[in-house]
Amino acid sequence: TFRSRKNELAYKKMRKSRASGNQCPFCALKDGDGQVIHEYPLFFTAKNNFPYDLWEGLSVSEHIMVIPKRHIHSPHQLTPEARKAYMDIVADYDEKGYSV
Repeated sequence: TFRSRKNELAYKKMRKSRASGNQCPFCALKDGDGQVIHEYPLFFTAKNNFPYDLWEGLSVSEHIMVIPKRHIHSPHQLTPEARKAYMDIVADYDEKGYSV
């Protein structure tokens, strides 16, 4: 799994710029900013600004993230309802041909 040099440098620059602040980059995403693709009751999907260019040895055409609306630090903090909703979203993207 790799990013192009350009994407990796941009990603590192963004991480460094946010190191001093506490704002979560996912909580900062808003519908209408061009990055959010779809909104669900408990999640939204968004384009990754720093996508992987290779995944499992294959070229990546679109890198999408499934992000909970409620800030969490780890997936174990998802409620049972949110875990099911997350898997339903992932299954839908898998059925569309996305590598998950």
